Amino acid sequence: MLTTGDLERETNPLNKHLYALVIASIFVACAAPKTPLRLDKAGMESPPSDQRVLQLLLQNTDIALSNGAHCASAQTSPKDATLGDYFAGVWQHQTNANAENWLEISCLPVLRKERPHWQCDVATHSNEGEAFWGYGVRFHVDANTQQFDRDEFMCIGGG
Repeated sequence: MLTTGDLERETNPLNKHLYALVIASIFVACAAPKTPLRLDKAGMESPPSDQRVLQLLLQNTDIALSNGAHCASAQTSPKDATLGDYFAGVWQHQTNANAENWLEISCLPVLRKERPHWQCDVATHSNEGEAFWGYGVRFHVDANTQQFDRDEFMCIGGG
C-alpha cells in the first residue's frame, strides 16, 4: 500500500504524478455512485430454468447468423446461415463417444434497455484429449415476458 511517505521519498517527479493519479483514481472509483440491479422486479426472482433456456434457443434457430456479434467467423460450415445451422454443426461434434462432452447453461441478471433481463449462455464443450473446445451463444431473455430478445445475440467460445 502506498503512503504519503512513499510519495515524499520518490525523487522522480514523473513518478510522483503517476502515484498521485493512481491514488486519485482510487478515490474517484470508490466515491462513484453505484446503481445496483434491483432483483425485486417481476421475473427476476430466479433465472429461467435450463429447460426454458434451451426451449428459447430452439424456438429461435431461424435467426440469421450474420445478425450475431462474433458469429461471422463462428460458422462450422460455409453454408451455415442461421443460429440453427451453427448449433447443428457444433452439436455434430458431440457424437465422439471417446470424448468428454457436456452442455453448460447459465444466466445472470442484467439491465438492458432500462429493463431487467437475464443474460443466458448456452455452450457445448468437448475434451478430446489434446483438443479442448467450447462453443455456444449468449442471448438475453426479458425477465418480464420470458422471451428471447431477437435483436441481439453473440457467438461465444473457442478452442
